Amino acid sequence: MTLAIPNTLGLPSVATLGGEARSLDDLRSYQEMAAEAGLEFIVLGEGSNIVAAEEVNAFVCLNRLKGISVVNENAEVSISVGAGENWHEFVLFCTSSGYYGLENLALIPGAVGAAPIQNIGAYGVEVASFIKTVEVMDSKGDVFHLDAQACEFSYRDSVFKRLRNLTIASVTFVLSSEYRPVLTYPDIAERCDEKHHARDLLETVIDIRRAKLPDPQQVPNAGSFFKNPVVSDALRKEILALSPELKSFPDADGWKLSAAQLIDLAGWKANPTEKVSCWHNQPLVLTNLGGATSSDVLDFAEKIQSDIAQRFQIQLEVEPSLLS
Repeated sequence: MTLAIPNTLGLPSVATLGGEARSLDDLRSYQEMAAEAGLEFIVLGEGSNIVAAEEVNAFVCLNRLKGISVVNENAEVSISVGAGENWHEFVLFCTSSGYYGLENLALIPGAVGAAPIQNIGAYGVEVASFIKTVEVMDSKGDVFHLDAQACEFSYRDSVFKRLRNLTIASVTFVLSSEYRPVLTYPDIAERCDEKHHARDLLETVIDIRRAKLPDPQQVPNAGSFFKNPVVSDALRKEILALSPELKSFPDADGWKLSAAQLIDLAGWKANPTEKVSCWHNQPLVLTNLGGATSSDVLDFAEKIQSDIAQRFQIQLEVEPSLLS
C-alpha cells in the first residue's frame, strides 16, 4: 500500500509503503512490516519541516497518537501530550487552561512530536526549556522515556536527528501556573505593556507570525529553510565592514547572524524561479509557486547557499529534513 506523503511544501511525493499509527501497537506492527520489506521506517507528523522526493523508497508512518493528560497540578504543571496532536492547538489549550510558558511558540506548524526533534524556537523561547521527558519506541518495539538531558537539545537540534531508530510517542512538558512572559524581542515588547495578560502575548505572537510568514495552507512552504549561522568574531567583523547594517547576536560559540538578512542583502527576494521563490516578507522561507518538485526547491536553495558562501564566506545549513 503506497502512501501519498503529506507535506506543507505541497510537493508531489509517494512512499513505497505507509500507514497511519493511532496506537503503540500500530507503530510496532508498521515497524515489523517495514523490516520484512527491507525498507527504512520513517515517522512523520504533519510534514511541516520536510522536503520530500517524488518517490520515497521507505515505509512512511503518519503519527496520529493523540491525547492530553495533566499529570499533576500545582505551581508546576506536568502535561503529557500525544505526538500526533497539533502543536498550535496544544499551545492554545495550555494558555486557555492557565498553563504558561509556550505563548511565544504559538502558530508554529506541525505536530507535538516534531517539536523536540527540531527543538523548535521563536521570539527568545526554545521548547527544550519546557520538556521534562520524551516517550519513545525503539526499533525493537520497546518503549521508554528520555529526560531532557538525554535528548541533547541545542539550537534547532536534538538526539532524535541522529538516532533515527527512535519514534516519539508522547512528550511531557513542565509548565507554570504563574505567568512569566519572555518579552526580549522588540516586536513583542513594544506591543505588550506591563498590564498585559498571557492571551495578549499569545495573540501578539500570532499577529506577528501571520504578518511575516505565509500560511502553508494558502502558500505552500516548510517554514524557515535555513538555520541562522554562527560565525567567529573575526569573520563577523569582516562581514560588518562590508555590510554594517547586518544584525548579529552573541552566542556561546561565537556570533549568530540573521540568515534572512544575508539572503535579503544578496537580493534573492527579487530573484525567483518559475516555481520557487523567497517569501516577500521573510526571505528565509522558500515557497512553492505551483508545480514545484523537491528538485526545484533544492536547486533554488543550493543557488542561495552558493551565493551566500561566495559573498560572505558563510555556508548556510538547510533546516528541513530531506526525504528521498
